Amino acid sequence: MSIKPHPTKGDGWWRLDIRPYGRNGPRKYPSFEGTYEEAKAYHDEYLATVGREPAVKSNQRLSEIAPRFYEYFADNVTPATMKDARSCFKKNIMPVFGSMQTIQITRSIIEKYKAARRSTEKPNGDFIKPKTINKELSYLNSLINYAVEVCDCRPLSFQMPFYPSKKTKAEPKHPLTERQVMKIYKHLDEEYRLIYLLMADAGLRIEEALKLKAEDINERAKIMRVLGKGEKYRIVPKVTERLWSLIIAALDERPEGYLTINKKTGKPYRDIKKALNRATEAAKIKRHVHHHLLRHTALTLMAEGGMSAHALQRIAGHASITTTNKIYTHVGVDFLKEESEKFLTNNPKAF
Repeated sequence: MSIKPHPTKGDGWWRLDIRPYGRNGPRKYPSFEGTYEEAKAYHDEYLATVGREPAVKSNQRLSEIAPRFYEYFADNVTPATMKDARSCFKKNIMPVFGSMQTIQITRSIIEKYKAARRSTEKPNGDFIKPKTINKELSYLNSLINYAVEVCDCRPLSFQMPFYPSKKTKAEPKHPLTERQVMKIYKHLDEEYRLIYLLMADAGLRIEEALKLKAEDINERAKIMRVLGKGEKYRIVPKVTERLWSLIIAALDERPEGYLTINKKTGKPYRDIKKALNRATEAAKIKRHVHHHLLRHTALTLMAEGGMSAHALQRIAGHASITTTNKIYTHVGVDFLKEESEKFLTNNPKAF
């Protein structure tokens, strides 16, 4: 074993001299950044991982595999997920793992990545949360699995060390109030209002709202056909007059094709984040209002209005009723008071 300061990379870098396949096997000289103790631990884990097996057929680095993986991944996830994945790979994953082969990735390297990300401070003063890091590790894991299955690379000798669920449990989502929904709506640019209400009133996902077409609207029955996850359609009925009036106005302007398009490009919008942020700030609402919060607000208001869980599941497009039932933990105090009063009225002898 030989661990020496790296001759060119500077302080904190080490050059390892390793013979993973025995005294007569080829030598490897991987570089490592960290303390001497960490470098030694990496050396020992590297040997334990490789053992005495013959070298793998492919020695491609992850950065060489990534372009093909992106094409594959884009065909299996939503555009929003693909956009987020590309950003994660470019900013965080590739700078650390891009120069590595799968055979060089050890548990200690993953743990070091987790620790570095956990100590990263965001512009607002918060730190990166375990849930976000798990998402990044999931993207990395998908790339590694692709490298193993398609590019004949060696699989990891360990399971990806994700943070446990108890550390990634999301904080309870607090929906907007009806007053807040209206204040944002009034300050929103007119061209974005239909997309906004499709989420805030009908509970559509942002991708569903952007994909909605004139052909999906049944004016006579007052329903819309929504293309959701898994390329599955579901029916969403008219929920509010203000939303339906915007849909009819859009049909008058565009009787076929997408109901909302970017007039500058002639194509559907990718999102309405910037417009939503401007309207939220103008409405003097300090909390972060994002696309999914609008959907969550709509579904919560439907639950508060007395809609059954099974009806709400069909409107929301949830694959599992368990997901739908979670919404009922966020219903307002007024709704709970009304429901308890109904129970007492119908069961006067219960107490």
